Amino acid sequence: MVEFLDSESERPGGVRIEVPGGLIHLPDGSASKLLYVWDEQGLARRVSYDVESPSGEVLISNLYRIRHNSGLVTEDGWTGNAGMVVTKKSKKKRLYRCSDGMGEFNPNDHVFTVGWREQMAAKSARKR
Repeated sequence: MVEFLDSESERPGGVRIEVPGGLIHLPDGSASKLLYVWDEQGLARRVSYDVESPSGEVLISNLYRIRHNSGLVTEDGWTGNAGMVVTKKSKKKRLYRCSDGMGEFNPNDHVFTVGWREQMAAKSARKR
């Protein structure tokens, strides 16, 4: 589960979820190894997906949209002062406080939590 919390940046932020060697199952029945989840007006601030990760590895990083002087908008990560402060809230939940790459480092630009629960092996095998 991804839940967006109050953030200080005016720029839209998001979460990049990658499952090396696994899949993220989407509500429409499709699946992907990589998913961007954005915190934007009109979208849910809390979302959940079934994740199949044989290695148990799920990679999380922050994303942000930058409007350049030319008018071009890019989706960026790990540029400028971008960074994350990760706090373990419980055995299966982490708090991510992220700087969005612009101006001074501010870990409150984008704030979200990621939580998970263990899936039964039978459920994972059924989706193959």
